[in-house]
Amino acid sequence: GGVRLGNHISDAGAGYALFRQMCEYRNISLEGIDIVVDSESQDDYEAMRRVAEEARSRISSGQWTAWDAGSGDGEEDREKENRDDDGEDYDQYDQYNQYDPYRGRIDVHFVLISCEYHLCNLNDVHYRSPRQSLLKPIQGLQGRAPTPKEGPWRRERDQLTGEMPPSLDYVLRPSWSFQYATYPFIYAKDNATAFLGKCYVLGQHLTPLLVNIKGVVEKKEFFQRDNYFTLTAVRRALVDHAEALHRPRTS
Repeated sequence: GGVRLGNHISDAGAGYALFRQMCEYRNISLEGIDIVVDSESQDDYEAMRRVAEEARSRISSGQWTAWDAGSGDGEEDREKENRDDDGEDYDQYDQYNQYDPYRGRIDVHFVLISCEYHLCNLNDVHYRSPRQSLLKPIQGLQGRAPTPKEGPWRRERDQLTGEMPPSLDYVLRPSWSFQYATYPFIYAKDNATAFLGKCYVLGQHLTPLLVNIKGVVEKKEFFQRDNYFTLTAVRRALVDHAEALHRPRTS
């Protein structure tokens, strides 16, 4: 994220500084790892879009490839690359239904790390209100893409003699997974702080509902029954937390 009002550094910069500090404390080396700090995005959707664009840019430049055409294992790696997870051969036919042995596939996997409520909201909105999903930029990477400017596809084409293959395009297949972190304030020793932390998390659970209502108002989607169930569950949980806060404690 960018620099918010009253701050001198961006949210992304502060998060990166904390990340480096934690790695140094655990003696974890970051050597050989490319890190991109986005200090310009003003919201989550823009941040996801920038991440997807960065991934597409690196792939098209040939920086991210699964096999090296100049090595002896290139053919074996390419055969593995052209199989799905279930071991079946991947479709290597182009848009003209012509077999293309040089058509490759690149699997791009994103790991999203955040608090549990944040990632659950991302997932719920993606399935309940897909048109407004923050994961759309990543999902949009799916499909055919032009030949990288550099990398094994380009190098192998330059080594070919005689008739050229129909194309050297490749197919992108994005995927993602979540790594959950606990919201720390719900475990605070102070009862009032813990109560406020629990109320905040419950309030965040209403995010998919608000997104869905926005879609209903704009006449883009119907109201989802699951969001109604979430609303009633949050109300019950708030009542339970309020009663627990005022309940006499026994030593």
